[in-house]
Amino acid sequence: MGTAGTAIATDNTDNANSAVQDIGFTFSYNGQSFTQFVLNTNGYLKLGSQAPSPALYFDGSQVTTGGPFNSTAATDVNLLVPFNTDWLGTPTTEYRVAVTGTAPNRVCIVQWKDVQDKARATTATSTTVLGEQFATVSFQVKLYETTNNIEFTYGNATPGPGADAAKYGAVGVKGSGNANGQLVTLVKGSTTAWLNASPQDVNYPLANSNGFNFRKTVLPATGSTFRFRPTQPNDASLVTIYTLGKLPLSGATPHVIQGVVRNVGLNPLTNVPVTLQVSGANTFTTTQTVASLPVGATTVVSFAGFTPTAVGNNTITVSLPNDDVNENNSSATTQQVTDGVYSYATPGVGPTTSYGGSTTPLAFLSRFTATDNRSVQAVNVYIGDASAVGKAVYGVVVNTLGAIIGRSPNYTVTTADVGTYKTFTLSAPVLVSSSNFFVGLALTPNPTSYFPVGTQAQAPTRRMASYLLVLGDGSAPSDYSTSTIGKFMIEAVTAPATCLPPAALAVAANSVTATGATLSFTAPAGTAPASYSLVYGPTGFDPATAGATATGTASPIVLTGLTPATTYQAYVRSTCSSTSASLFSAPVTFTTLCTPPAPLATFPYNENFDGVTAPALPCGFTVFDANTDGFTWTTSTAAARSGANALTYNFNNQSLTTAADDWVFTPALTLQAAQQYLLSFYYRVGTATTPERLEIKVGTAPTVAGMTTTIFTNNNLTATTFTQATAQPIRVATDGTYYVGMHVISAANSFRLSIDDVTLTAGPLAVNQALSQAVAAYPNPTSGLLNVDLRSSKARQAQATVVNSLGQTVLTRTLSTKQPDQLDLATLAAGIYTLKLDLDGETAVKRISVQK
Repeated sequence: MGTAGTAIATDNTDNANSAVQDIGFTFSYNGQSFTQFVLNTNGYLKLGSQAPSPALYFDGSQVTTGGPFNSTAATDVNLLVPFNTDWLGTPTTEYRVAVTGTAPNRVCIVQWKDVQDKARATTATSTTVLGEQFATVSFQVKLYETTNNIEFTYGNATPGPGADAAKYGAVGVKGSGNANGQLVTLVKGSTTAWLNASPQDVNYPLANSNGFNFRKTVLPATGSTFRFRPTQPNDASLVTIYTLGKLPLSGATPHVIQGVVRNVGLNPLTNVPVTLQVSGANTFTTTQTVASLPVGATTVVSFAGFTPTAVGNNTITVSLPNDDVNENNSSATTQQVTDGVYSYATPGVGPTTSYGGSTTPLAFLSRFTATDNRSVQAVNVYIGDASAVGKAVYGVVVNTLGAIIGRSPNYTVTTADVGTYKTFTLSAPVLVSSSNFFVGLALTPNPTSYFPVGTQAQAPTRRMASYLLVLGDGSAPSDYSTSTIGKFMIEAVTAPATCLPPAALAVAANSVTATGATLSFTAPAGTAPASYSLVYGPTGFDPATAGATATGTASPIVLTGLTPATTYQAYVRSTCSSTSASLFSAPVTFTTLCTPPAPLATFPYNENFDGVTAPALPCGFTVFDANTDGFTWTTSTAAARSGANALTYNFNNQSLTTAADDWVFTPALTLQAAQQYLLSFYYRVGTATTPERLEIKVGTAPTVAGMTTTIFTNNNLTATTFTQATAQPIRVATDGTYYVGMHVISAANSFRLSIDDVTLTAGPLAVNQALSQAVAAYPNPTSGLLNVDLRSSKARQAQATVVNSLGQTVLTRTLSTKQPDQLDLATLAAGIYTLKLDLDGETAVKRISVQK
């Protein structure tokens, strides 16, 4: 202003009000007419002749308590606050008022010149003091006759001597109180450009959240202006445009552009035409009509889909018809049609601020929609803040469930990356097929917060565009539109997919052996490819550069020659042509079985299930999920009697109508007919209110069909502490290899059955001496035929077993119990033999001498 107008005197330049000053004309504000004002040195004025409180500013340099907007004093109303903090004067500080122009278009200008912010503690009680951010700054309030517009204008700012730090100021206008709707405040972060501040019709938060924050390294450009305009009768405002700043020529079309329209006038509006015009590399025009728009209402207008036909730059303009205020009736933005890049950020425009997070690992994401089959190759992220230098980050592709389906290697941000788009190339491309997908930047844990992701201002923030993902907690991405985050400067770099990969790669049930496995998959939609490639290798291998390959023309594909007890990861892809292939499917992981031990022949045999890492079973144990529900026997640490593990079956908690039908088979056991075996074990259930059911069988093969003899059945197992149980004795007819199978048959919606400390002991058969006396065997010694008369035993069935002195069975035969029978021993060598007779479950024994 120079010397224009009149200097305003104050008692001092720290917490002082001026005398009453004249506006020079009648100014309407808050439903009242004013001709005077009082200036306060702390960056506010009060309309009228009554002075405001003289020392209004926030309680500390980094809090939003206190100050002119929070004051409830009767005098602190009808305030205009161009820039409020605790100001001090400088040698050149001056306050001045001037009236320019001629009636009815005069302007009253009130100026604070060359003021300096005071060094202050961060809070009312803190010992941390933040120094001066401005050596000098000047600002004005302009009051416009007739229109009653208000402008705040800034300039002549120079950095202060204090260390660079964020300070909280207040900017806005206040009416009759500090309730919502009685004021308009401006909010911004300290690194946000001044003219990107966001208006709100509510007070500042009463916590350590943003006010109108400022710092010495982000100064206002001279002439920067905020305008406050009285509401007009008919005023529709085009608030913002929602569009992709970059979109691929195909893969995001038809592209729906939206315009946000608000009724900021005094009257309801009807039948408001809203027009979209695309010009430049592509042309398109369409109009939508808003049938009704009540006072204060906002609506999002979605235009008909736009399909570009050429790569290049477009100008997108959305406009409204003329009304009482025409300057807010149109808005335009730039868009690039690309070969394969998606982005919300406007190309060629720098960031408003940068975003990041706490020490918790987070990912900041943009959500896009692919309308065809596309391969995501890389993620471009604008690195907007130097706080990220030295921090490790990585690009990610995330599905709708929050799972990371593609990522780049970790990258440490350098100084050269700040202020540029950094490309994070994925370790392997990711297929997105006509679906929503998320791309963004993941932050690794760090002792201090850092803010790498550049953002562009957008108010209101577009819903379902910007997302936050907390890494590691299993959550899905959360919509970040409720914040004032704006548009993430994140780009998805894609290319059309040549053909589709198979889906649902899985290991066929019960197909894994020590050296092989069968993998199944679902063919892609449409014409099936001529063949498929199955690539497998150690967990974490890169299928594009490593691994072994098996091919097939259809599902399933059988893998052979695998290494026992080894974990493999496998991928499958379609062969598109002789020179191209699809992306790989999602991987599947499986572990081959161990090489089964030789049949166990030494007893007692003990198993406590502690020699493995849960949920693996000891080598030689196998399971059969007979009801194929995916819930079967494993080892578990949930309930163990000894050591860490127990053999456990957990019920199907996904289908409460599916009963248990699951087997677990022991390793091979060498059992002898001359022995009997006793099986004991400890069991417990998860809860007595849902009894468990168990049967145990013995047979010659680890299959359901191979289990022929039941040795234990209990349909009411209720003990919730480990309790010992003993099966019926095991007696086999012939020497050989046998297996014990435990079969859980609990009702649906039961809970858990745990088994631990299994013991199998061997002992001689119990001989019935009286029954042995009733058996006649002659002649003895014999050289050939041995006559056996069992009529005195009264037995109904008889099984004869001849065992040599080494314990080996040399002859077995069923004998008649109704009449004398014969055993032909002519082929046996001379020696002493044992004749064991199983008579209706009782055992009789005779010693036989064979002579030659």
